[in-house]
Amino acid sequence: MNNIEAVVDFKKLMAIELQINLGELNCNARFTFLTESAFIEGEMNLKESDYNETTAPLGHSLMTAEKEPKLDTTGKDFINIKACFYLKDVKLTPFTNQDNPIHLKEFILFSDHILGVTLTEDN
Repeated sequence: MNNIEAVVDFKKLMAIELQINLGELNCNARFTFLTESAFIEGEMNLKESDYNETTAPLGHSLMTAEKEPKLDTTGKDFINIKACFYLKDVKLTPFTNQDNPIHLKEFILFSDHILGVTLTEDN
């Protein structure tokens, strides 16, 4: 087992466990992450079939990098190892301009930027 497989990111583990529990409860809540500079609201999806290169190029690239990287990493040490969250249908609300949120189709959020998480009821 290499170093990257021996590490578990607690924030990622907690969010995935929460998402599984929400699915079992048939709850349609969306995740809202708190970072140092913004609220980031979006849907997380555990189903690989939803990541394809046409409708979700970031999700497709993330899945490819994790399973079949195009670059040869044999004999290389990884640095800056952080888990990331793939979000879709994202609303990013910067604290400096809360009246003008930014809407994105998809977004990758690295776990080291997360200060907290809550759920937002889907409208």
